[in-house]
Amino acid sequence: MIHQLIRCIVYGESKETAVAQARTNLEQLTKDGRPYDYFVTFEEDEPTCGVAGRDRFGDLPAAVEADSEKGQELVEQGWEHQREAYKNALEKIDEFFESADEPTKVVEETHEELIRHQMMKLGRYRGPPVFFYDHYGSGLTTKEDLDVALDAPNSENQNIWIVPADVHY
Repeated sequence: MIHQLIRCIVYGESKETAVAQARTNLEQLTKDGRPYDYFVTFEEDEPTCGVAGRDRFGDLPAAVEADSEKGQELVEQGWEHQREAYKNALEKIDEFFESADEPTKVVEETHEELIRHQMMKLGRYRGPPVFFYDHYGSGLTTKEDLDVALDAPNSENQNIWIVPADVHY
């Protein structure tokens, strides 16, 4: 079982509307098991099966305003995880090409090297290693995209919320 803590950045007038929007997005991200198998949010009544949500990641809020201390903490931690995942993939790609007799070896790679998988990680917009999704369920893969999502609610009456979710893939 591989679990990942992702963050949905959604806009809403209340915590309840933020969680509802995030759940809609998460349902799309788990539809037919692509890219995730299932999700667990951090609502008090959310079942955790002993292995997910609070049981895996501790007591996180169901939703928190992005500009709060906890919201900023979730953003900073998530961005650090995303950067680290990209960095690790890049390092593996670099090592592969440094050790390859010729760069075209990627065409003949063995399954043990999994270099194509590392390259795919860098180009993904959904699924691992994406740790952020916007109000519309799109993956945020650059700091610029993340900053835009954190800056722009779609209405004056709405706040920007971070809704954490444990996803399995």
